[in-house]
Amino acid sequence: MNLQHNRFSDEGLSRLLDETWPSLERLGLRFVGLTDAGARALVERVATALPSLRVLELDFNDITEEGARMLADAEGVPR
Repeated sequence: MNLQHNRFSDEGLSRLLDETWPSLERLGLRFVGLTDAGARALVERVATALPSLRVLELDFNDITEEGARMLADAEGVPR
């Protein structure tokens, strides 16, 4: 699923993660205005909402080093 280059934001990501996407393997979220709050939502819910996710593109967002560390340390978040 490619959601790149729009103002999807943390709120849009949260809504996406409210659902389960069992067969989604690729999620493109470049240039969508995500912050550390979005990173936190991914860490907390990716394994449940996106169990088959293999590719996660988060380039060019507003995620700080702290958010990047959360993502790097989390289980279930593709690297």
